[in-house]
Amino acid sequence: MVILKFRNSIILLCALCFVLASLGLVKYFKEGKNTRQDVKFFNIQDIDEISEIRISSGQAQESVLRKKEGAWVVEGKIDYPCDPDFLAQAFDVFLESKQGEIAAKNVENHKIFNVDESGVSVKAFSSGGDVLVDVILGKEGPGSAFSYARRAGSDEVYMVQGNIVRAFSHLDFRDKSLWKFDKEKAVLIDINYEKTKISLFKSEGKWKILTKEASQEKVESFLLELLAVVAVKIDDSITKEEVGVSDYEKASIKIKIGFEDGSVDYLVVGKSPEQEKIYRYAATRGNDVVFLVEDGLISDIIKKQENYFYEN
Repeated sequence: MVILKFRNSIILLCALCFVLASLGLVKYFKEGKNTRQDVKFFNIQDIDEISEIRISSGQAQESVLRKKEGAWVVEGKIDYPCDPDFLAQAFDVFLESKQGEIAAKNVENHKIFNVDESGVSVKAFSSGGDVLVDVILGKEGPGSAFSYARRAGSDEVYMVQGNIVRAFSHLDFRDKSLWKFDKEKAVLIDINYEKTKISLFKSEGKWKILTKEASQEKVESFLLELLAVVAVKIDDSITKEEVGVSDYEKASIKIKIGFEDGSVDYLVVGKSPEQEKIYRYAATRGNDVVFLVEDGLISDIIKKQENYFYEN
């Protein structure tokens, strides 16, 4: 009995030590009380040094992001603009992530911290092909206060401040903004939702419907709603023709916007996928890809009645 109580006491003591150690690490990072708080994990002084980023995780295909003519694109069947929010997050990680203490020094522990082949590989290169970043990002630490990470070619596993692995754990790094245009240069809006048709035009700086002045705030809000729509995903396995979003004239759900220079752009919303009725296919004139958007979201924006745009 005495031995059993002693063993239970040892187990409880070990568990308590582990909890206290974990809490201590969280506090250690959150308060920044780190003897290495000025040591950065990534040796990047200027983001402009980077011209290419390669990211891979597990069995997923490697994503290649490259700066071309001053703009970041994700390479694929079609080079596509990179998600600006991801870039901002990634660049912040490269410039600001602080290196903490060493969590392990031998290869046997790599699997424990997911800094082996199960981790997220992140590489960055200069325009001349020099390797600027080559790391494996592993699991999060307690409280997401830090992540485990390892430099390629080294056995040492570091605790790096912040949940940096989450920044790179995406399936698609493309910009999923449904529609991009300069709303300040818009002078014409045609809205068609099945049998409902609304036409607005700008004259002398004011939006109008027929001969009546429209609510400038509501038209502005409508344009902002369109610009804020983010697709669930970009489906490059199908074409516009296959899902009925290629022909503006034949579409029953569509919006056309005319601009000061005489150019036009349009959004066509098509049918729902057979297995995903809560979504709809959509496409814009100036883009070759097919988007998948939430049916309810896009319908709420487009299904405006004419009186909505009048002044109250």
